[in-house]
Amino acid sequence: MNKKQLTRCAGVWVATVLMASVAIAAPKKELSKLTPEGQKALAEYTGMLESLRADLKGKIPVIDEQKAQDFMAAHKEKRDAPKKVKDNKGKVTHAEPPTTEIAKLIVPGLEKFLGNDTLDNQLVKCAVLSTATPRGLAEFAQQGPEKKKLIDDLLADPKLMKEMLYEGGAKAGRYGKAMEIFRSIQSSSPRAKEGHFRRMALAIGLELAAAELNPKENVDPVKRYAFYEKSYLDKELISQFDTFSVWLYRHVTNDPHTDVDMLWMREMLWNYRPDQILAPEEYTGKVVGLMYSEFGHKKPEGDPTLSTSSFQQTIDKGGMCGAKAFFGRCLGRSFGIPVWGARLRSHTAMTYWTPKGWETILGVSFKNGFWTADAEPMNGIVFEQIAKLRNDPEEFIKVCRAQWAGDVLGEERMNGMDTSTGGLWNALAFSKMRLAVAEKCPPVEPAKLAPGEPKPRDPKGYPERLAKPLVKPEFKKVVVDGKGVITIPAVACISPTTNTEKIVFMNTRDGGMNLHYKRWEQPEPIVYEVTVPVAEKYALAANVVTVNQEQFFLLTVNDAKEPVNMKMPYTVGKWGTTEPVTIPLNKGSNRLSFTRTVPEDFAKEGYRFAGPQFGGITLKSFTLTPVR
Repeated sequence: MNKKQLTRCAGVWVATVLMASVAIAAPKKELSKLTPEGQKALAEYTGMLESLRADLKGKIPVIDEQKAQDFMAAHKEKRDAPKKVKDNKGKVTHAEPPTTEIAKLIVPGLEKFLGNDTLDNQLVKCAVLSTATPRGLAEFAQQGPEKKKLIDDLLADPKLMKEMLYEGGAKAGRYGKAMEIFRSIQSSSPRAKEGHFRRMALAIGLELAAAELNPKENVDPVKRYAFYEKSYLDKELISQFDTFSVWLYRHVTNDPHTDVDMLWMREMLWNYRPDQILAPEEYTGKVVGLMYSEFGHKKPEGDPTLSTSSFQQTIDKGGMCGAKAFFGRCLGRSFGIPVWGARLRSHTAMTYWTPKGWETILGVSFKNGFWTADAEPMNGIVFEQIAKLRNDPEEFIKVCRAQWAGDVLGEERMNGMDTSTGGLWNALAFSKMRLAVAEKCPPVEPAKLAPGEPKPRDPKGYPERLAKPLVKPEFKKVVVDGKGVITIPAVACISPTTNTEKIVFMNTRDGGMNLHYKRWEQPEPIVYEVTVPVAEKYALAANVVTVNQEQFFLLTVNDAKEPVNMKMPYTVGKWGTTEPVTIPLNKGSNRLSFTRTVPEDFAKEGYRFAGPQFGGITLKSFTLTPVR
């Protein structure tokens, strides 16, 4: 399937809840009526904020008024594009955009302030009070003394406040609820008090603090933590999982779907395409690369009366971009991979974390993508900048301090969908981030090809192009038991003997090997030789995995003119056994050939279809039982 076919779609966007950012303002919330206790708390928190602002304003550096005006004019006019200029030979080059030019005049003078943590305790308290708002904190505190204590404990803990703000802040500014979730998780599990388990607990508290913003409000934060803790202890997640920051854990644990959905995702992928999980690191689509090959690109045909889940029906019956994207997000998170949503005006996709950086999939780039289904909407460029600079904590904390300074001065925070918004310090925070990223993460120039050298094929969607597993002799061993039942490993075929565009030899989790017949590419026969002692009839069955209904193989035995239609069971990603078909075998060597047929327009249009010819089949073994 070519890239154009893979990215062509006009799906319907469906909202989901994803990640908060360092540079986004919290949404408005309908105010609740304050009780006398709430009024008292409001006065207390308002007094705290006013006192902090009064004390800190004189300690925030004063920026030259003319430079500030020039910078904000360029910022509000979005003069971020590079200017075209001509050199002395008339050649057109690109100079830095006006916003960047002016920022370079301002930012260096702020380095002493931005690189100093002396004021951090006051700055973070002011930032929490400002973003949560005294009114919002009072509404939470009036619910009872235990709620009030949670807020008081947080406001008395500058280290925790700083950590929360650095990791993106509480969703929609709900710091009281974030504390409640965080403490509840720590009470439920002793492990949640230290190390990566604590970071994950804090991430869930911050991310799930605004439950009403989740399109499926059935995610219990404590149960979600327990799910990932057990998954980690059971070694079900990617190897880098215990190295993640709080910010990355937020992108893992916030899936709106159920733990049951994620458990099925894992089992299905290990059974159906383990090569997607065990692929070499060069294959950046590990786990989520299934999105490239398994979905008929067509209008979804979900049926709520069926016993299968919506995800199981999506991979079976096909779906447009949105259906595939939501499947991929849940699939990635089920293995502990951080995911962020992304879309165009009429197309939904996703982005995901890899050890080499964040990747986009399904036809959206950071340059043209955005995500609005969140408390803090954001375009892809802003997200990419944040993700890159977070790899340099010393620089990223400077960006945070610039934003906290804006909170002290009561500035509007930047809207991540419109980078011309925000007050002076918030705008400078964004420019500071862009300058640091440009310096520390320069664009990588693509490798130049030698004259006549063919362009290498993109392996992104095809792990089988990077890995050619060796089929050891023990994996090909045919076994005959005392009753004459013959078991043939699927990888014991005489053709092919290595990966092709259609057939994939896959290592498995238990150290064995399976064979996969892909839903895409032109049909190709799988051929076996089997020797039997006498001519007689055998019942042939196969141990298979399917994710699509109505799958089949056409089996030709020796030189038979008519093939046998061998129907595959619909196993919904689990292992199952086919109904036996009876075939005659000759004494001595016999040849069994398995293939399929496809319509004439398969090569051109097959990526659109779901149905009998358009589903993959994973094979473990065949059994031949004498019919006597």
